[in-house]
Amino acid sequence: MAKKEWEAKQINKKIHALEQSHILILIPQGLGDILYFCSYIKEYRRLHAGKKIALIVTKMHFLNLIMLYKEFFDAVLYIDINLFNKVDDSKFIYYEPWIYNPDNPQEHLITAVKQGMGINMNVIPYYPTIYISKYEKIRIRKLIPKPGKTILISPEAVSCSVDITESEWIYLADILEKKGFCVYFNCENRAMYEKYPKLFLPLQETLVFTHYAGYFIGIRSGLCDVVAAFSDCKQIIIYPHNKKKGAFPSIKNYDRNPNLQYMEYCSLKKAFPDRIITEFICKRSLFDLIEREFESGKDIS
Repeated sequence: MAKKEWEAKQINKKIHALEQSHILILIPQGLGDILYFCSYIKEYRRLHAGKKIALIVTKMHFLNLIMLYKEFFDAVLYIDINLFNKVDDSKFIYYEPWIYNPDNPQEHLITAVKQGMGINMNVIPYYPTIYISKYEKIRIRKLIPKPGKTILISPEAVSCSVDITESEWIYLADILEKKGFCVYFNCENRAMYEKYPKLFLPLQETLVFTHYAGYFIGIRSGLCDVVAAFSDCKQIIIYPHNKKKGAFPSIKNYDRNPNLQYMEYCSLKKAFPDRIITEFICKRSLFDLIEREFESGKDIS
């Protein structure tokens, strides 16, 4: 307890020092939320010219993404979520979750983000080029025996779970392997998914991997947004079918067919119309869907 009190005191000192000269911004703490805020931070800075901007985060792994936009932030302050009730947040500017609009169910995420940040609808997002060393690029390419014919499966999501068991994911991987694909799982637990190789690379390396691999299959998560933003791989995105009203943290007050409305609102195809993205609500057999998409070994399009 004494340690937490001391840590909170140190954080409050940093907050009070920053608030004298900075805008202290706290946005929803999801990888996708961080991405969309950062993608318009260039315009946000223009609108707040002359002011310093400090971004507050509660998860360390967000820093890998924020580093791509480091030129637009004057400070980034990490606060452990367990200490949040002990810090002085009176000067924070809170951006609420990008709320679903029940009066316009066809409105999608990008519109809500721009409205929330006060950004003109005509402004386009900014996605910086990812630079990695020649050594790192060679190392990543060596992981891919079949460039353009390799699939990275991301079977987990924090805010959007889908009932697909480990054995079902393995069965799916077996289908893809029989069709001539090399399959990896984006997973930290090396004991899962049997024979299939597991990867848990830093974010920027994961994006480079998907670029050379060619394919990404994932449960709808913030990682899907980041892959769509920075990688030109082909994506299959799986949306939930087992969540009930009120289960999605970024949507409030929606009624009929919540899964369909969630898919409409959060659609990657709408957010990234130039990418090759196939989206499903997982109501029927996932295996049938994949069989159809990769029929006779053909590419998705």
